[in-house]
Amino acid sequence: MARLRTTRLRIVGAYLALFTSVALAQPGPPPSRPAPEKFFGTEVRDPYRNLEDVKSPPVASWMKAQSSYAASLLSSISGRQAIYQSILKYEEAVPVRVAVVTRETGDLWFYQRRAANENQFKLWMRQGLDGKDRLLVDPEAIQKRTGKPHAINYYAAAPGGNSVAYGLSAAGSEAAVLHLMDARSGKAIGKPIDRADFGAVSFTPDGRTMFFNRLQRLKQGMAPTEKYQRSQVWMLKPGDDIARATTVFGIGVAGVEIGPAEIPVGGITHDGKWALGIVFNGTQREIALYAAPAQSVLAGKPQWKKLIDAR
Repeated sequence: MARLRTTRLRIVGAYLALFTSVALAQPGPPPSRPAPEKFFGTEVRDPYRNLEDVKSPPVASWMKAQSSYAASLLSSISGRQAIYQSILKYEEAVPVRVAVVTRETGDLWFYQRRAANENQFKLWMRQGLDGKDRLLVDPEAIQKRTGKPHAINYYAAAPGGNSVAYGLSAAGSEAAVLHLMDARSGKAIGKPIDRADFGAVSFTPDGRTMFFNRLQRLKQGMAPTEKYQRSQVWMLKPGDDIARATTVFGIGVAGVEIGPAEIPVGGITHDGKWALGIVFNGTQREIALYAAPAQSVLAGKPQWKKLIDAR
């Protein structure tokens, strides 16, 4: 495997070297039109400001010219097709890729798998390591049914493996819709839940209650940048209508200090005694940690206490 990886890296390196040498010998790509703007008396020239209007005919022409320029560079590389075939050969040498493996009680295994000839990872389940694979979620089949490509953003199996939650997004949007499935029968449980981009799904030890992060609903007049702000942790019994969900952690919940751009997630410990709430601030490694008696959260009246402050 290490030798295969080294060979692939050498081929890619050779391809990049060839591409660079050809690019240096070709005339430059079509230039953009700088947009000068003054800030506190200093002129700043933004060469890409005019490209923000993607519906503008000049912008569309510029993008097509860029595409043509890139195509001309690639087609002029000597031996490009041979290099491409070599990359393809080593890429397809691995018949199957497996990711995000989860083991549940009862020796149930959940995992995502993508074959060399498949475009998307699919969600599978297996009873025991030597058991038979069973397909649960197939994004490519969904694409054939809907006409739009789909991808699995995340999944979480309930304790015992009787049900599994998964996020599904369409056409590369990453706007995940949360689905819940009976893992034994493959039938849907309840209705899909939108605005579940972050997911962070967890279950109580008995699997009868589910927690997940949900984005706020954008109201008329709100800026698109508000989409990922003020998200909250919702609590819902699988199969119940979303109207019966309760917000149990995040902005507006008593005892919780959290900024609008911070991301809350939460769940119940394996012994069922405590609820833990975690606050992430973007890509920072520091987190804030809260705890509450599990019964207070399950009753919809969480008694959060901050244990760790990231500030």
